Amino acid sequence: MFSLTQFFKRSKSSDMNKFLIVGLGNIGIDYVMTRHNIGFEILDQISENYEVKFESRKVWRYN
Repeated sequence: MFSLTQFFKRSKSSDMNKFLIVGLGNIGIDYVMTRHNIGFEILDQISENYEVKFESRKVWRYN
């Protein structure tokens, strides 16, 4: 069975591991607690369960 625990264990050779984890969702009150934000909800659960802190960066903007 697949487990996220293996991804959040610190390696012995480094104090910090970096991963790119993407959780897609829609911004706005209309989408809170809907299937449209399942990616956001999963990231919240990972953060709580594994005591992981996520950093958010806006890389580019579409106009």
